[in-house]
Amino acid sequence: MTAKKQDTPEGNMTEAAAKEAAAKEAAAKEAAAKEAAAKEAAAKEAAAKEAAAKEAAAKEAAKPKKETPIKVVRDIWDDDGTRIAKGETVNVTVAVAKKLIGEKKAERADPLPGEV
Repeated sequence: MTAKKQDTPEGNMTEAAAKEAAAKEAAAKEAAAKEAAAKEAAAKEAAAKEAAAKEAAAKEAAKPKKETPIKVVRDIWDDDGTRIAKGETVNVTVAVAKKLIGEKKAERADPLPGEV
């Protein structure tokens, strides 16, 4: 039994070798298509995560900031340049209160438990 030979750009090839080459080429195309689909899915997932993160950040920014009273122990200036004199009690965000208390520019002015 002799195998038929087929003329191809690579030269003379047996029919079985040609089928094997075609199968390898088809497998390579299928692998490339799967890889492209995986990349597309990963890009979509990344875009969805980014959108969710932006939405969460927007929700957080939209929330009213929790404020707490502080008593100023040294003159300070707010973001607008307005002076807040020593001894005044003002409401500021918790983050600003922590910063000013840490810098010894203010102290807590909220009531102790049981004083309310």
